[in-house]
Amino acid sequence: MPNVSFKILTPALLVMSLTLTGCGSDEPSASEPQDAHLLEAQEQALERARAVEDQVLEAAEQQREVIDGQDGDG
Repeated sequence: MPNVSFKILTPALLVMSLTLTGCGSDEPSASEPQDAHLLEAQEQALERARAVEDQVLEAAEQQREVIDGQDGDG
């Protein structure tokens, strides 16, 4: 007998879950402005990281030039 109640209960729970999901609000949540702010902060962090990457690559190139220059002198 426990199988019979399980077979009936499972679809009933599924129907109730779908019904409750459909009752959700279409209005934007209060967290959306905060999400936009977080996205902007992430974009700014990426821009700073790119700027630092450019500086590191430039310094590495200068260091290579110095090393290559020393090899030619010796």
